[in-house]
Amino acid sequence: MSTTPVNDEPNSPPAGESQGSANLATTPYYTIIILSAIGVVFLCQQLMFEDTVLFLTGLVKPLFAEGEYWRLFTASVVHGGVMHVAFNGFALFMLGRLVEVLSARANVSIVFLISALFGGFLSFAFLPDGVSVGASGGIVGLLGFLTVYSFRRRKLLSNAMFKNMVFNIVFIGFVGVLINSTDSNLKIDNYGHLGGLIAGAIYGLFQVPDDLYQDPRVAGPWLKRCGIAALVIILLTALATAGMLVTWYVVTGDLIPIYS
Repeated sequence: MSTTPVNDEPNSPPAGESQGSANLATTPYYTIIILSAIGVVFLCQQLMFEDTVLFLTGLVKPLFAEGEYWRLFTASVVHGGVMHVAFNGFALFMLGRLVEVLSARANVSIVFLISALFGGFLSFAFLPDGVSVGASGGIVGLLGFLTVYSFRRRKLLSNAMFKNMVFNIVFIGFVGVLINSTDSNLKIDNYGHLGGLIAGAIYGLFQVPDDLYQDPRVAGPWLKRCGIAALVIILLTALATAGMLVTWYVVTGDLIPIYS
């Protein structure tokens, strides 16, 4: 990433923010690592029935209420089918890559983790029954972060970016309400999305600089450490989830667990 100092022109951005192919070519390592972790978990899911996966690792709200708080973590790397993981994977790659291009890459793992956790908690608070799975909370958190980013840096970026972020938020909300209003078995966890959006946006308010001369891609030592720590937590979550699924399959032969 370029750290070329800004010049003395009033609207001169940090080099590469509004233009500069070098920064656009940045490999989104954190995004790829998170995607790979989710992919490994999804492969392990194929060993057993979906119901087993949901009961073992999903955010089963009654069990969470009884103290199984770790489900907030495991549910964020588990998905309910090929279409679910494919859509989320595509969205995660597009948004995560954009975050890594425009800001410090540590923000990807931090935003994803806190947004996934807060999204799961808000889902439990408003929908205390049922099961939720998926990385959507963390992904929508990235969208919230980018919305704040594009608003605060709007003098340097095209207004189209901010409008595009807002359109995506409205579209996701509209689709979620529309699908949940039908008799389809497919349901969208809108509160999980809302919680992720709020968490990502609030983080962005603290992290994205108002000063147009300050390069938002420069990460201090604490931000780097927090980014690495968040990434390690995500990887450990994926490893524990995959291990749980494989162990259950080996020990039980894919019997659906029964909770008293």
